[in-house]
Amino acid sequence: MSEFQYSEFRTVNRQLNQKEIEEVRKLSSRARVSRDRAIFIYNFGDFRGNSDEVLLKYFDAFLYISNFGTKQLSFRIPTRLLKTQSLCPYEYEYIVEIEPYEHNTLVTLHFTNEKGGEWLEEEDCSALLDELIPLREDLLLGDPQSLYLTLIANQEERQIEPYVQSLPAPPNLKELTSSLKSFAEFFEITPDLLKQIGSQSKDISQSPFDITQLSDHEKNTFLQKVLENDPHARVELQNLLTQRSMK
Repeated sequence: MSEFQYSEFRTVNRQLNQKEIEEVRKLSSRARVSRDRAIFIYNFGDFRGNSDEVLLKYFDAFLYISNFGTKQLSFRIPTRLLKTQSLCPYEYEYIVEIEPYEHNTLVTLHFTNEKGGEWLEEEDCSALLDELIPLREDLLLGDPQSLYLTLIANQEERQIEPYVQSLPAPPNLKELTSSLKSFAEFFEITPDLLKQIGSQSKDISQSPFDITQLSDHEKNTFLQKVLENDPHARVELQNLLTQRSMK
């Protein structure tokens, strides 16, 4: 089988400046770089850069897929916004990694099919990250569903069934969002297995947010962030209101 390796980096709610574009282009003669993404495709050889370093410095999401059965999805998330108490119980070495750095944290999800992958073309990969990027906001809101599904996908190959069975199934897995459905397919979770874990997951509806819990100062602060196009204003507000409702 011919070698095929696809790496794609993406920004979220921002664009690279010209200096950053030129720096990313220098990483490889195969680089295809625009204001919001960089794609590297190899049929021989490997990406010379360090994907974690590139993600931390320039981008917000990273996708890797090869026809040898190896897949990876990574997100850069501001550490101050990450609800680690919700996510860390699902961390497992080399499968679900949550790596804090100075200002950002990398959440990396791995899957390897030891039997190998299938024949791949660029068109098989080019729309994947569009479908998966909404999972980054789920993580910002403390939702561990993608982490749990990663463990489910790896449990047989890595022989971690007892560990996975000891974890609580996150709520609302009976009806997956379109992004989670794409993720489950990407990590090769069968429909029968999805149905099984859905039966073990509770349905929990989100109570309406009560904006009256905020002081005038807090309301003005969030309005100012909206006016300044702060990409994390909605997540910060939703997390704050969720925290207040639990008191």
